[in-house]
Amino acid sequence: MKRFLLTIALVTGLGVLVNAQQFPVKSGVGVNEENEVLSAPIFLPGENSLEASKAAPWRVGVGLGWGSEIEELGFGVNAEFFLNDKISLNPGFIFFLVDDGPFDNQNFWTMNINANYYFAQEGSVDFYGLGGLNLSTYSWKSNGEKDSNTELGINLGIGANFDVGGTVQPYAEMKYVLGDYDQLVLFFGAKIDIN
Repeated sequence: MKRFLLTIALVTGLGVLVNAQQFPVKSGVGVNEENEVLSAPIFLPGENSLEASKAAPWRVGVGLGWGSEIEELGFGVNAEFFLNDKISLNPGFIFFLVDDGPFDNQNFWTMNINANYYFAQEGSVDFYGLGGLNLSTYSWKSNGEKDSNTELGINLGIGANFDVGGTVQPYAEMKYVLGDYDQLVLFFGAKIDIN
């Protein structure tokens, strides 16, 4: 549970840092005790902040996923924070609906933080490559005993956003997770533009 909360805090912190507005810098002039003219940067929040927020849009999304090794459906949420018009950070969480099988209870979920690179646009479709980190946790309970295993992996894949007009964009991703929980993951959903 500590790992889960630490991961949530890390992903949230990265999202806030990425989405922070950039403040314009102006030069201020002053005089020190020796009557020397000094120049120092002055940060002015609010001035041109609208342009800064337009330069760094972000999105939230929901969707359905499928993992090739666990052969189960999953529900996911994610966000996308643009660093510029080609690169974005994309934290996400997928909870897979695992059949309990011989156990009283079992769960499988993944946390991901990917960098997306938008490399092509064809009509109303934006294509991107993705790479990042995957944290997968499998937990189970049997005969009153609980146990879990958490593994770190690497995501490599490709995705596409479909511009259908408006603020909602359907999207699809295909990625391969390299690690102890190797699997192909297909994900389909919709992203909503926030600004």
